[in-house]
Amino acid sequence: MSVTPQEQDARASSEAIAEANAAAAATPLAAEPAPRNSREARQRVEQARERLVTTVGELGNALDQTKQDAVRRAKRIAPIAGAAVAGLIALKIARRR
Repeated sequence: MSVTPQEQDARASSEAIAEANAAAAATPLAAEPAPRNSREARQRVEQARERLVTTVGELGNALDQTKQDAVRRAKRIAPIAGAAVAGLIALKIARRR
């Protein structure tokens, strides 16, 4: 049983999302003690912001890949669907005559 390139891409996207989820789950959020001063609080906020940017970037990449897959499939299927519609129209016209 061979695997198509689309299935490989879907698996890769799924694996990337799973890795991002695992990394997010491994990040301790509530385990840290309260900041002692405003400088430490700012550092923590900046670190959290960087983690968020990374996660959003990974999700954005996965969404872009999914969109590319959908467009590729639509382009592959469009001629078949167009031929089917044209065939139905021709059949309707032929039945009226």
